[in-house]
Amino acid sequence: MTRIYNEVGPKRTFKYWIEFLTFRMVFMKSPPAFQWACVRKLSFLDTHFRFRDVEVDSDHELVPPATHWQIVLSNVTGTIPKEIGKLDGLLVVKLGNSLSGPIPDEFGNLIHLRMLDLGSNRLSGPLPGVFASLRSLKMLVLSNNRLTGSIPSWIGNLTALVDLWLDGNQFSGEIPGSVGKLTSLEFFNVRDNNLSGEIPPEMQQLKALDVLWAYGNAGLTCSFHFPQLRVGVNE
Repeated sequence: MTRIYNEVGPKRTFKYWIEFLTFRMVFMKSPPAFQWACVRKLSFLDTHFRFRDVEVDSDHELVPPATHWQIVLSNVTGTIPKEIGKLDGLLVVKLGNSLSGPIPDEFGNLIHLRMLDLGSNRLSGPLPGVFASLRSLKMLVLSNNRLTGSIPSWIGNLTALVDLWLDGNQFSGEIPGSVGKLTSLEFFNVRDNNLSGEIPPEMQQLKALDVLWAYGNAGLTCSFHFPQLRVGVNE
């Protein structure tokens, strides 16, 4: 493991191949520049950058190619660049907290993602259908945005999901019965939306489910009992 705490510039070189690289730099004005030829064998890149007043746009070169990455950016503004779809080895993405615009379809290329956290931004529009291809996702956090439309039936394809946070948006319509396919799901949060209809009875099949939060949806009801759950419906 190599840790670099000081200035990282374009003239920085390494004698040996690097396989694990961690950055713990805070309040940077821009991403570090590297001679990335030295990290061709990189298997994990932990980039806990906390940029101050960084504008993210389509010309922003995020980071160079790697096998498996974790990207954590906070205090960034603008839209999510479509180029993120080129980073097809990403395992973890956490972006916030002032991003706006739609979620780009290019996220569908990140088929190895285990965690996607886009919570507490100003993202808008529907959930992109390409999310259906993210079969490795264990945690999906989209809380406190401005997302609209219905919760799509393809959500049932994400069978590895353990935590699903869709709260604090403007989702409408019914919760699809396909959520009953999420057999690994432990936490389901759709509170504070515009959902209606019945909580689908298929959710009774989810033996791993521990928490179901659905209050703050005036038209949503539940006609059956979850004895094993912590449930909140229109409290």
